Amino acid sequence: MRAITRRTLLMTSAVALAVGGAVVGPAGAPASNERVGPTTHAASAGVRIAPVKLPKKAPRPRIRLPRQPRPTARGMHPHVMRIPTKVWRSMTGRSWHRGCPVGRRKLRLIRMNYWGYDGYRHRGELVVHRSIARNTVRAFRGIYRGRFPIRHMFRVDRFGWSRKLHGANDLKSMGAGNTSAFNCRGIVGSPSDLSPHSLGRSIDINTWENPYRSARGFKPNRWWNFRSRPHRITYRSGAQGVVRAMRRAGFGWLGSADWQHFQIDPSGRAHRHDGGIFGD
Repeated sequence: MRAITRRTLLMTSAVALAVGGAVVGPAGAPASNERVGPTTHAASAGVRIAPVKLPKKAPRPRIRLPRQPRPTARGMHPHVMRIPTKVWRSMTGRSWHRGCPVGRRKLRLIRMNYWGYDGYRHRGELVVHRSIARNTVRAFRGIYRGRFPIRHMFRVDRFGWSRKLHGANDLKSMGAGNTSAFNCRGIVGSPSDLSPHSLGRSIDINTWENPYRSARGFKPNRWWNFRSRPHRITYRSGAQGVVRAMRRAGFGWLGSADWQHFQIDPSGRAHRHDGGIFGD
């Protein structure tokens, strides 16, 4: 009887540790293989990469965010879904408002696991246009497999409404080093012009260490623009791992005009930039 019980437990553990691909489910419904609860927490316990070591003189983000939940399922475990009602209510009046070029029907919420700066895995969220959901999953799977850390991955509506940008407060999001995508707003430094993030086809990654050169100077800081280490979190070359993963998935990278910004044009082609000031 003891042997049978032990075998049964082993079989149960094996099922719990199985790794699935991207899951597409209805709005608000959990994926059939998305695991929650303490039964599979052991699958992620102790799994860690080397934490990010920042230069002593490096400025820290102006806004502190809580660490996102530790996942229970193994791997990146992406879940693509239509925008749940609760999430849409939070987005409305912040990252989406009347007059935006895309609406709820054309957007998708992606929940995924990522490696944090602390070396542990966390679960984050991005909202993107439905036409690039697969590209996004492919890109972040490459980032995950390459073990490239991400500081935070909160939806930008968390930072509230910005009268200055007429959308969710991207200045606060960048000031927290947050990775985000869709945000129907004006361009930082030129708020009367619509940002490409309004289409849901652009993603900003590790914004604190990868500044954007706006018409009014570097955002969110100037210090990091002239640094290229640690290599895992600073994107200064097409050979860098995150840049390569994004490009392989079809995204263009704006380089020195906006280190943090990756984008796919409405035509489906990767957006490229030849330098100078870019409107993000």
